Amino acid sequence: MNVLDLLSSLRKANIQISLVDDKLKIKAPKGAVTPEIKQQLSEAKQDIIEFLREAATPSAGATVIPTVSRDQALPLSYTQEALWTLDRMNPGSIAYNLPMAFKFFGGLDVPLLERAIGMVLERHEALRLYVEETDEGNPIACFREPTSYGLPVHDLTIEAGADYLACVKAAVDRHAMQPFDLASGPLYRFDLVKVSGAIEPHELLIVCLHHIISDGLSQNLLVREIAMLYASYVQGAPSMLAPLTIQYADFAAWQRNQLVGEKLEQEIRFWKGQLKDVPSLLALPTDRPRPLIQTTRGAKYHFSIPAATAQAVIEYTQANNYTVFMGLMAALQMVLARHAKQTDFCIGMPTAGRHYKEVESLIGFFVNGVLVRASVDEKLTWKSHLDAVKQRLMDVLSHQETPAQLIIDHLDVPRNPSYPPLAQVGFQLQNFSGSVNSAGDEAQMLDVFARMTQLTMEPLKLEEADSKFDMIVSMAQNESDLSGYVEYNTDLFDESTIARLMRHLIAALNSMLAQPQARIANVPLDPLVELAQQLGVLENEQLARLTTTQMAFVQDIELRPDT
Repeated sequence: MNVLDLLSSLRKANIQISLVDDKLKIKAPKGAVTPEIKQQLSEAKQDIIEFLREAATPSAGATVIPTVSRDQALPLSYTQEALWTLDRMNPGSIAYNLPMAFKFFGGLDVPLLERAIGMVLERHEALRLYVEETDEGNPIACFREPTSYGLPVHDLTIEAGADYLACVKAAVDRHAMQPFDLASGPLYRFDLVKVSGAIEPHELLIVCLHHIISDGLSQNLLVREIAMLYASYVQGAPSMLAPLTIQYADFAAWQRNQLVGEKLEQEIRFWKGQLKDVPSLLALPTDRPRPLIQTTRGAKYHFSIPAATAQAVIEYTQANNYTVFMGLMAALQMVLARHAKQTDFCIGMPTAGRHYKEVESLIGFFVNGVLVRASVDEKLTWKSHLDAVKQRLMDVLSHQETPAQLIIDHLDVPRNPSYPPLAQVGFQLQNFSGSVNSAGDEAQMLDVFARMTQLTMEPLKLEEADSKFDMIVSMAQNESDLSGYVEYNTDLFDESTIARLMRHLIAALNSMLAQPQARIANVPLDPLVELAQQLGVLENEQLARLTTTQMAFVQDIELRPDT
């Protein structure tokens, strides 16, 4: 087996190989690295190192994002332009405000914090964005010159018996959740609240960025850089941050220049083929009529996959050359199809959008939504359905750099103000197995910060109460654990409806694991209690369970429906 074949087989088993300091690093689910694989790695170790070393060396054809002159009109990225358009349609909205807050205990040096924030604003041009409109009505990116930063400081007294979290949440809403003006900026807010009263005195740093200049990873980068710079200033040491080679505006211009001519035509042909005649709405039954204009009021429902089911999903997908994401996506598609009585629809799949080394440390709006078509043929077995989902995902991921907004524009998708175009449901999975996850990275950063500054820095958990889609199912895998939450629109759904959907997701997973050759049309999702309610069984009546013989007969029908 050559190196390419070996690496390909490892990737199918969800085993990731990387080269760090000229040494091989392996990231894999528990139990994935079998004795046979260990032997193969040992025998091919030097060949793999040389292959990865060569792959990491820039070649003449390697992708390099160039800097562009600032003496010209600079475009927004496609995702930025989409948000700008939404802002024009709904001025004054706070739906795309991204707030966060941190507590400091131990005597914060405010001038040093101001200096750190000012340096981050200077490093990242994207934070200083404002948007002008040309005479033709097109948006262009403009940037304020960096200046020294003065941090607004406020006082908050917590009275005896008061609810601390309610008080600070009100402070966050008061200072952060105000509209931004994209035409003038700034599109960020930093406020420092000095908290005192019937509580240990401390400072609360409230940060809010507009989504047009940030995303989830960018928020983490911002906090990390502020903390690292503050710690360096306390120590009187030089900055630990590496210089940035490009800025977000360079990426936006490069992105626009890439998707032109034959390349753009190829991408649009692919996506037209993928999405031809797909319905624009997944018509899930709602608890209330859909408003004529889409709202963003939302809530989160947290859930966990039972431990035995989660472990079985991981083992089954690994053993059959699927990823856990594929297994969960297949089950979710089946559940949504069953509830909506609709077999053809789209699901949105967020991706980080940071495919190139130059942008890994940049603050900006990189995340992109990939449109995944769900074609749920209930005549198929679970295994066949999984195979179809796997192929579809592999196809679209090879074209994931094409912005969803560009695809929607070229497909002439009918727009309806009551729901997002094409995908109203999203699904994402973060895999933290075998690596330090974002929570671990944050904990490590806070520990280093405490040792260098003698301050304690604690994140304040803010439960965002909005949903830009009908629902987004967000899950995380950590070793053998699968858990997550559903962010859903409360103008459409009750919590009980979302809870029922997640119970059905678990039931679908159990069916997939127990009977992969069963037709999914025959898969029951409702537990006996729900089934009794639907059948109108009275409280003092019971549904009799099938006998062993009856169950064997039903299973035989599922496995061999044509006999």
